[in-house]
Amino acid sequence: MPVHRNGGLRKICGCPRRLWAKCPHGWHLNFQHGGRLYRFGLGKYVGHPVITKTDAEAVADRIRTQIREGLFKELSTVATEVPVVLPAALTFGGLADIWSARRE
Repeated sequence: MPVHRNGGLRKICGCPRRLWAKCPHGWHLNFQHGGRLYRFGLGKYVGHPVITKTDAEAVADRIRTQIREGLFKELSTVATEVPVVLPAALTFGGLADIWSARRE
C-alpha cells in the first residue's frame, strides 16, 4: 500500500482519494503536538465548509501555529444538558419524553 503525505489533511467521505480535489465534502485535520492528538473537521472550526485544498492548507497552518503557541481554543463538542424532572413513577411514555428531550 502506498504511503500518502498529506500534511494531516484528509477527507472523511466515500469519494476516492484521486477525486478529493473535486469532491464537495469538507476537509479534516489530524495534528499531534506535545503528545496530544487534535482531530476535527476544519469547517466546524472556521464556521463554514472548507472545500478547496488551498483553503484547507491555509486554515490548517493557522491552527497548527495556534496549537504550538498555546493559543488554540478547542470547540466544545459536549451539548448542554436539558434539566429533566423525573416523575415519581417512571412510565415508558415518561422515559420516551426524557430520551427525546436529551436527544434534541
